[in-house]
Amino acid sequence: GRVTGVSGDEARIEVAGAQLTGTMREPLAVGDLAVLSVRPEDLVAVEDGNGLPATVVNMEYRGRAFFGLAKSADGSDLYFRAEQALPRGASATLQPAQGRALLFKGKGA
Repeated sequence: GRVTGVSGDEARIEVAGAQLTGTMREPLAVGDLAVLSVRPEDLVAVEDGNGLPATVVNMEYRGRAFFGLAKSADGSDLYFRAEQALPRGASATLQPAQGRALLFKGKGA
C-alpha cells in the first residue's frame, strides 16, 4: 500500500481501497510504499468499518474461534479470524485488530 498519513510511531496506508493503520517498524513518510504485516489471528472479520473487502473461500472452527481463508479483489490470500462461521462465497470486511499490524518499507520506498 501507500502511506497516506503518519502520526508518532503509527502510519496509515491505503491498500485495496481500504485505509489501515499500523505501527511503523522503520521510518515512513507520506507517499512511501509500505507493506502491512499482521498475524492471521489478528486479522478479524468486522461487520462495519473500514477494512479489506474479501470473499470467503473456506472456514473452520479451531477451538476458540473460526479461522478462514479469503481472497481479496486482486487475488491475494488473506487468512483471518471470525467470531462466527461465514459461508463460502460470502463477502467479508477484514481489519487488523487495534495495535496488531506492523508496517515496513515496501519495494521502491
